[in-house]
Order: sequence, then C-alpha cells, then structure tokens
Amino acid sequence: MIHRVPLRLAVPLLLFFSGATFIHAENLLKNPGFEEGLANWVVTPSGSPRIACSEEAASIGKMGLRCGAVDSDARASVSTEKFPVQAGQIYRATFWGRAVGPSSNLTVLLVFTDDKGKAIPAANTPGYWPGSTVGGDDAFEQSILQGAAPEGAAFVSVTMTFRGKGKDWVDVDDFSLELLAPEMAVKKPLPPPIPVEPILEEIKTNPTRGKTPPRIVLKLDDLGGSWSKGPMKQIHHNWQRIGKFAEERKIKVSMGVVAKGLEDAGPDAFEWIKRLNNTGLVEFWLHGYDHAGWTAADGKAMPEGRGRSVEEQTQRQALCQKIAEEKLGFHFASFGPTGSGPAPSHDAALLEGLHNDPFMTSILYPAPMDDMARALQARGKVTVLSRVWSVNLEGFVGHPRFDLFLQGYAHNRGRSYFILQGHPAAWGWDDTDKNVAYGDFLKIVNFLTAQGATFVTPTECAAFVKSTGSPVADTKSNQAP
Repeated sequence: MIHRVPLRLAVPLLLFFSGATFIHAENLLKNPGFEEGLANWVVTPSGSPRIACSEEAASIGKMGLRCGAVDSDARASVSTEKFPVQAGQIYRATFWGRAVGPSSNLTVLLVFTDDKGKAIPAANTPGYWPGSTVGGDDAFEQSILQGAAPEGAAFVSVTMTFRGKGKDWVDVDDFSLELLAPEMAVKKPLPPPIPVEPILEEIKTNPTRGKTPPRIVLKLDDLGGSWSKGPMKQIHHNWQRIGKFAEERKIKVSMGVVAKGLEDAGPDAFEWIKRLNNTGLVEFWLHGYDHAGWTAADGKAMPEGRGRSVEEQTQRQALCQKIAEEKLGFHFASFGPTGSGPAPSHDAALLEGLHNDPFMTSILYPAPMDDMARALQARGKVTVLSRVWSVNLEGFVGHPRFDLFLQGYAHNRGRSYFILQGHPAAWGWDDTDKNVAYGDFLKIVNFLTAQGATFVTPTECAAFVKSTGSPVADTKSNQAP
C-alpha cells in the first residue's frame, strides 16, 4: 500500500555532516544527495529529460534532483542500487522532497525483490508504510518509508516514479537507506536530540540561498486564563510572559483566541488583551468559537471546523466577531482552525464561512496548500498562509525543539515566510534557564533574529503574500514589495 506519510509526524533521525550533504549514520547509499550528479542512480527510460540534477533542486548541499519541469506527461523513474537483504530485516528510507505546482506527483517506494527481480510486497512495521508520495506545497518536508523484508526477498532498493503533467515538477534530495535494529524501528512521539553544530555550519555557508531573509509569524495557540477550565478571569502566567517578551524585545507575535472564552472573561483579561493589541506588537486571531469537537448526525466525531453547513459556519463566524466587538472593541482579521477532533480540521464549508465574514482577510492554514486553499485564495478576499511542518516551534504539541526547527529550516532556506506554531500554556511555569521548553523557544527566536528574519503579524504576512501574486509567496523571488 502507498501512503502519504504525515510529515509533521515524521521522525527526523540523528544526522552527521559529511562533505556537502547531511546523511544518516550507516547510510547504504552512495551519492545520497546528488552531489555527484546521477552517479549510483538508475534513470528509466535512460536519458529521460524529465530527470535532471540541479542546484535549484538542492535542499542541503549544492545539488538536488528535479523530476519534471519539461512539458510532458511521460512517466520517468529513478532507482538506487539494489542491496542484499535477509527475510525479517527492517529497512528505513528517508528523503526530503517538495512539489512545485498542483499537477506534480512523485511516488517513492521501498522495493523488495526476489533473486529473479520480481517485486514482493514489504511486511509493514507499526507506524510506517513502505511507500509515500510528494505533492502539494513548495516546501521541503521529510518523508520516512519503512518495511521488513518478506520471505523470499533477496534485494532492497528505493524507486521513485514521476507522473506529473505539464511543466510542474518535484525536487528531492538527501536520501538515506538504513538497516535498522528492531528497537530503532518503533515510532516515538519525539525523536532523540539532533546535533546542531553541523547544521549551523551548513546554514553559515549559504544562509538564505541568495534570497531576502524570511518573514516569521509566531502563531501561538489557545490564549487562556490561570486554570485550564473555567472563566478567563486573569491571563495565564505563561501568556503574560509572552506578552512581556514581545514588549521588551519589540518582536511581533500573534495569539489565538477562542471566542467562547471571552463570554465570561474578567476585566483584567480584557484590559490585558486591549493593551497589547494597541501596541501593534500582538495580533489576536480567531481560534474558533469553542475549540470543541462535536458529533455529526451520522455519529462520526468531528472537529469544530468540519462537517457543518456553510450557513452554520457563516453564523458561527458572525457570532465570534460580535463577541470580539462587544468584549474587545475590535474584530478578528485572521483565523486558525482548531485541532479539536479527527483530522482534517477544516473543510470547504468552513472556508466559505471565512469568505463570507466581512472582517476576515487571512487564514493560518493547518496544512500545505491544497485545492481548497488555492480555490479560496483565487477569490481574492482571504489570503492563505500555508505551513511548512518541518519548520516549527514545537516537535510535538507543547514541546519546543530548537534542533528539529533548525533541521527543517536548513532544508527550506530561501522560502519567503514561515508560520511557527506553539502552545505557550504548556511551556512550563519556571522563567529560569531550567525551563527547557521556553528556553528552546528563545533559542529559535534568537537564531532567526541573527539571520535577519522579520517578525510580522498574520495580517502583515498576508498583505505581503497577496502582493506577490503567488499562493506560497514565490520561493524563487521573495524580495519585499
């Protein structure tokens, strides 16, 4: 079975620096990052113009592989060498890939064959699949393929097949193929620490790939009170810390507000929100009416933002804006769906409701650009701010990780903006160096500041994206307008 691995859940592995590219320990592949062109790779049909190495396709190092970019619908494939295996051995392949254009699609498979070359389906391992596809947004994300060698298998290889049409393309880079010990094959919520020094050295060689340093939106979710349940009488200490940080550092942040929480909030909370809003350093965005899941008529569990009619979504938007006007004196201009139930967190009806909201100008999209996002963007009213899942404040909800952020950032240097999500209420109470979570948040901000990044609000980022005329702010030319 082929499965698109949820890249936000992909487990980055320990890396080390070798020459011009990052590779995994005991990587079986030679030339895994295409620094030597197509050496050790097999292209079918031989000489296909749809497969070419390119500096523009590089994720790390100087070269990467571009599949497509030729006006054709002919298939083309690229494979690694074949490596001997024994039944029961577990293999993992990883790579970084990005798709440019909606019609581009690359399928990558971990392939086991017998001694006559016949493919044999891999034995699945918990939490992973032996196949993945690259499609969607113009950003590098890591994919992980994993499977156990079945009975009768003699060899393993990695094969990618490009089926895109027109001139859309896919870039891939930094492959690995490893034989795993059984204890290493189990998926865990958080991966082990990644050494940052070699990644910092790689970034130092080419900080922004010749582009303007990125714009950064600090998307901070679930503004709340001093306890997890009940009226928001006083803003939680961790949120007060973020407000103080923004004012002292003059760094812009954005905070997600659940409208229902404002209905019974106290005057101290309102005063704090209004004061920060007036500084221009903080944008408060709408994070749903109640951030609660619900049960549809067919009995299925639903997140707040999915399964309702356009009329109901429009009414809920209007209610939220009414609450904001009455309690805060302003309207929300940006929206972020809630993860309050089974994914996905949104549907076309929710996006239509946002379009019908006269005050809404942007959405902090919970996924890479897809057809729904492109359709909304094309209407010209609500600008979609897409996500790069590998470039984030947190490696797992409530757990900021500087090393994971840095790895994703290194692979995506040159992109014009990033939306970095976090949940400050979970970042520990202690304000000292003992607070690892808040400390990693500061490391990320300090790194980006040193890189010359500009911290902006969602509304400001949306204005920039809209001015470029590109749904992902054109990663090839991100000069400020």
